[in-house]
Amino acid sequence: MFKVYYKMPLCYLSLHSDGKFLTRVDFCDNKRSEKNCSLLDLAKYELDLYFTHKLRKFSIPVLI
Repeated sequence: MFKVYYKMPLCYLSLHSDGKFLTRVDFCDNKRSEKNCSLLDLAKYELDLYFTHKLRKFSIPVLI
Protein backbone atom coordinates (compact mmCIF):
# COMPACT_ATOMS: atom_id res chain seq x y z
CA MET A 1 0.00 0.00 0.00
CA PHE A 2 1.29 3.45 -0.95
CA LYS A 3 0.38 6.83 0.52
CA VAL A 4 1.39 10.44 -0.16
CA TYR A 5 0.08 13.82 0.93
CA TYR A 6 -1.07 16.66 -1.29
CA LYS A 7 -0.95 20.15 0.26
CA MET A 8 -4.17 22.13 -0.06
CA PRO A 9 -4.63 25.74 1.18
CA LEU A 10 -6.28 24.71 4.48
CA CYS A 11 -5.37 21.04 4.88
CA TYR A 12 -3.79 18.02 3.21
CA LEU A 13 -5.28 15.30 1.06
CA SER A 14 -3.93 11.83 1.75
CA LEU A 15 -3.79 9.83 -1.48
CA HIS A 16 -3.68 6.03 -1.23
CA SER A 17 -2.84 3.49 -3.94
CA ASP A 18 -2.28 -0.23 -4.37
CA GLY A 19 0.18 0.59 -7.17
CA LYS A 20 -2.41 0.08 -9.91
CA PHE A 21 -5.36 2.23 -8.80
CA LEU A 22 -6.08 5.24 -6.64
CA THR A 23 -7.89 3.48 -3.79
CA ARG A 24 -8.65 6.22 -1.28
CA VAL A 25 -8.56 10.00 -0.80
CA ASP A 26 -9.01 11.60 2.62
CA PHE A 27 -8.82 15.10 4.07
CA CYS A 28 -6.37 15.38 6.97
CA ASP A 29 -4.86 18.10 9.15
CA ASN A 30 -1.22 17.12 9.07
CA LYS A 31 1.28 15.17 7.04
CA ARG A 32 2.65 11.82 8.24
CA SER A 33 5.03 9.26 6.75
CA GLU A 34 4.76 8.55 3.04
CA LYS A 35 5.38 5.59 0.76
CA ASN A 36 5.30 6.79 -2.85
CA CYS A 37 4.62 5.16 -6.23
CA SER A 38 4.44 6.50 -9.80
CA LEU A 39 0.62 6.46 -9.80
CA LEU A 40 0.54 8.82 -6.81
CA ASP A 41 3.10 11.10 -8.53
CA LEU A 42 0.67 11.28 -11.46
CA ALA A 43 -2.25 11.97 -9.10
CA LYS A 44 -0.39 14.89 -7.48
CA TYR A 45 0.59 16.24 -10.91
CA GLU A 46 -3.01 16.06 -12.15
CA LEU A 47 -4.28 17.76 -8.98
CA ASP A 48 -1.79 20.60 -9.61
CA LEU A 49 -3.14 20.97 -13.15
CA TYR A 50 -6.75 20.77 -11.96
CA PHE A 51 -6.33 23.47 -9.31
CA THR A 52 -4.67 25.79 -11.85
CA HIS A 53 -7.61 25.26 -14.25
CA LYS A 54 -5.50 23.37 -16.81
CA LEU A 55 -7.18 19.97 -16.42
CA ARG A 56 -10.86 19.06 -16.43
CA LYS A 57 -10.70 15.26 -16.68
CA PHE A 58 -8.40 13.01 -14.64
CA SER A 59 -6.66 10.06 -16.28
CA ILE A 60 -5.60 8.15 -13.16
CA PRO A 61 -7.35 4.80 -12.69
CA VAL A 62 -9.61 4.79 -9.63
CA LEU A 63 -10.74 1.66 -7.80
CA ILE A 64 -14.41 2.07 -6.92
